[in-house]
Amino acid sequence: MDKAELVDYLKKFKHRISFRVYFADVDSFGVAHNIKFLYWVESAREEYLINILKDYKGKGDIYNFPLMVVHNSIDFYYPARFRDVLTIHTRIKEIKDSSIHFENVISREETLIAIGKSVLVKINSIEGKSESLPNEVRLIIKEFEGDEILI
Repeated sequence: MDKAELVDYLKKFKHRISFRVYFADVDSFGVAHNIKFLYWVESAREEYLINILKDYKGKGDIYNFPLMVVHNSIDFYYPARFRDVLTIHTRIKEIKDSSIHFENVISREETLIAIGKSVLVKINSIEGKSESLPNEVRLIIKEFEGDEILI
């Protein structure tokens, strides 16, 4: 994906957070450890949900709206290095009965670093089983994401 394609693709993402790559995040070559990307993507997903669900019955946190990660994948395109300032762009690409499909793009300015995909499932915290997402949550996400989302 060239710079123009990346800039155009990022227009689909309405949520983003930025952070710096710290010394504890990198190996002896100054390159970010691959496991750190999972932590960064998880933080971005959590911020996304807190921001868009803050008015949904106070359920914008993991204790009141439990979701379990059932799938993670990350494709790496360019290394993230010590002291880089990265941006994680987050969107929900698809919603099914009990699952939410996230996509994250990690970039440094106009350089694509990685693309992550995650599937989270709504869990009934008492029974420990999946349950359907509330319609109100679907509508909140749809309103935020617009026409790009599959429901």
